[in-house]
Amino acid sequence: MRRTWLGIWRWLNDSFPLLFVVGLLCIGTWYVYTLFRGTVIPKDAKTIGELAKNLAEAAAWLAGGLFFGYKAWSGYFLVNMSIKVECQRRRRGTSGIDDLQVTVILSKGNRGTLQLHDIQARITPDAGRAHIVPFEGFDRLKHLPESFETMTRRVVQWELRNEGRPLLSLTPGEVTQFSHFCSIPSGIPVKVEVAVIGKRKGGLKTGQWRASLVSLPEETPAKSTWVQRMLGR
Repeated sequence: MRRTWLGIWRWLNDSFPLLFVVGLLCIGTWYVYTLFRGTVIPKDAKTIGELAKNLAEAAAWLAGGLFFGYKAWSGYFLVNMSIKVECQRRRRGTSGIDDLQVTVILSKGNRGTLQLHDIQARITPDAGRAHIVPFEGFDRLKHLPESFETMTRRVVQWELRNEGRPLLSLTPGEVTQFSHFCSIPSGIPVKVEVAVIGKRKGGLKTGQWRASLVSLPEETPAKSTWVQRMLGR
């Protein structure tokens, strides 16, 4: 029973823009019908002008509703955000291991406030096995009051998550970044894939953003021969 209601809820959630447009069409048709029901086609110019004015107003309201419904159906009112991935790679001496830094830059668009749910990266070496790197620091921390003689401030508790409001929010126009590091084999390319899960504050749908990047190994300088050393090359 629970799965049935959950399926119905998901269908309504996904079909809401289409149902909204259909509802507008039905309301507009009924409005035009009730407005002109029983109306006799006039013969004088003044009455014809009033009738044409009413028709134009009804058509304008219906067109405006359809335009709004189309924008909602096409995703114009969905929350928008851009994601960028940057990597830095450095060799760890002669151990055959490189240190890889992965930075995710999130730029919130102008529509709605986004609450971050999860950020992960998948690191896949060439002809190797992929491993998941979970990011940290995108949840809200708990803060406690600290009193002074004339004021009270809030102090961050780094080890405690805010259980009442655990999700960090990005407001329109806000830009932030999160970084993580891991160890990878030297001398081979590595593919970095990042996935971000978020949801509009007060919204129904959960959004997903993805980006990828390939980290190439550092070029090994060619060894010079004794002839090149003699010639100063």
